[in-house]
Amino acid sequence: MPTIARFAGITIYMYWADHGPPHLHAIFEDEEALFNILTGDIMTGGLRGRRLRMVQGWIEQRRDALLENWRRGQFLLPFERVPGPDDDE
Repeated sequence: MPTIARFAGITIYMYWADHGPPHLHAIFEDEEALFNILTGDIMTGGLRGRRLRMVQGWIEQRRDALLENWRRGQFLLPFERVPGPDDDE
């Protein structure tokens, strides 16, 4: 699974040429969720409490970079690392 970010024990990844809408996978221990990049909403699965809010805030903060990675993935290009919520640009 191509990892694009790690923060607070959460791993974020995308798959090349994945189905729409643009989304990412977030996993923490036994919790996993698919998030719509455009809205930040959970599509399937779930994360609890602080982790949910952290991933949704990160998506909002890094939406442009995430959408660029989604575009790269549609053309089977390597994904770029996306900084975590507290990382500098």
